[in-house]
Amino acid sequence: MKNKLRKEILAIRDELNYNTVMDAEQKILEQLTRWDPYNSAEYVMVYADFRNEIRTHGIMQHLLSNKKKLIVPLTQKENIDILPIQIQSLNDLTPGHFGLSEPNAKINQPFDSELLDLILIPGIVFDLSGNRIGFGKGYYDHFLSHLKNEIPYVALAYDFQVLDVIPHEKHDIQMDHILTPTRIINAKDNR
Repeated sequence: MKNKLRKEILAIRDELNYNTVMDAEQKILEQLTRWDPYNSAEYVMVYADFRNEIRTHGIMQHLLSNKKKLIVPLTQKENIDILPIQIQSLNDLTPGHFGLSEPNAKINQPFDSELLDLILIPGIVFDLSGNRIGFGKGYYDHFLSHLKNEIPYVALAYDFQVLDVIPHEKHDIQMDHILTPTRIINAKDNR
């Protein structure tokens, strides 16, 4: 069932045109900049978008220009994990695993994930309770399962990516909030 949903939603997402993608990015950035957890956060981890995911370029630029600390995940293929890296500029991103833009690990030092105030997370399908289906590799579930602090996990998604209920397993990490171009869903309230 997860694979079927993943394929169906990816097919829709892959067909989005440039204007739709850019409009969604702008609307989510507007939502974020009016949202207290984002405004009060100093250290924010943000994924670099890939394959028509909600674009994060504008969010990254906003963080950097507002003197917040931008942390970007670097995938660790050998142990299926994420290494958070603080970057000073979008020029610090280079092509990495799976075609993702990632921090250049050679010039950047790992960041202490326990200092994070907010994590913006990609995915393919979500439900109102915060369950998430990603690409199936487990990178985010593995990374999030090792965090000790209560950091808000915030998924960014198009409205069509949020369903009422999706299949999930015990080890899946739930999102606390889901931001779409039209709403902020407090997933904790739906559990």
